[in-house]
Amino acid sequence: MTNTADLFSSGNILHVKNYDFGNSIPTKDKYLIVLYLSSDLAVFIHSLTTSQIRVPDNKIQHGCTKSKDLGTCAK
Repeated sequence: MTNTADLFSSGNILHVKNYDFGNSIPTKDKYLIVLYLSSDLAVFIHSLTTSQIRVPDNKIQHGCTKSKDLGTCAK
């Protein structure tokens, strides 16, 4: 049996079977990429890619996005 801490080691890509979106969308397999893990911080990317664009064109913003929590992007 694999140790849970080993699964979440930096650099691992985990396959999440039957990810539940919490609404009426059917479950789908997704991926989790672990970037960094310490005793007080976990940084990962949870890939929720789709084969279809489900965001209206007027809501898509390419490039840097300003965030009150993260500040502005470097140019």
